[in-house]
Amino acid sequence: MKLTLLVSTLAASLCAGEVLVSLPVNVDGNLKNLQLLRGETFERAALSFMELNGLVADGVESQRSQDVIAQLASMLREKVTEQQPAPPKEIVVTVPLTIDGVETSLTLFRDEPISDAVSRFLRDAALTEEFKLEAAPQLLQVLANKVAELNAPAQEPQFSFGISIDGQSAVVQHFQGADPLVEAREFAARVGVTDETFLGQLLPTVAKEIQKRIDELTQPQTTPSQTELFSVPLTVNNQA
Repeated sequence: MKLTLLVSTLAASLCAGEVLVSLPVNVDGNLKNLQLLRGETFERAALSFMELNGLVADGVESQRSQDVIAQLASMLREKVTEQQPAPPKEIVVTVPLTIDGVETSLTLFRDEPISDAVSRFLRDAALTEEFKLEAAPQLLQVLANKVAELNAPAQEPQFSFGISIDGQSAVVQHFQGADPLVEAREFAARVGVTDETFLGQLLPTVAKEIQKRIDELTQPQTTPSQTELFSVPLTVNNQA
């Protein structure tokens, strides 16, 4: 009686467990539910199903039973994998847009064709079909240009120089055509300078040094003075 009560209690607790996966399985022409309960292994769920439906007549350790357990466990494993949410797609390009005064963004996911990104954007946009047809080639070009910029080889600095901030060495870089003050701000952000008072001193100093070196590069090279190595007497019309 105690054993029967224990088995009944265990069965009741399993039945009351949270069902994570339920699959219909054909057993002798009848559909039976193969279930996976929370905290249960795939193999344990498969064995419970077989025991419940009389599929272990030749013993659990038999090759046939082990093959069926493996097959049912694989079915449960695949179903659980299907139900798991897909990992979020990685956005590699974001292009801010303003359409009819409304700010929005055109995004491109990793490994997504540019044409698919534009089609997805236009499909979700509250625009007329006429406007979508007109905007499509423009958006394709904008996105293609942005991708080309990102894939372009990194530009080498035209020059660089080192400075010391609070005893720490840092390197300032200048790229051809860049604004010295903008580069000074980028440098300050890179080294983590945020104090406004210190920035008021640092930015003009760095920008001035960058501009100085730019001017040195653009100044015309002066011809070095010639030094006389030797002289030869020359007589013209009997005059020395």
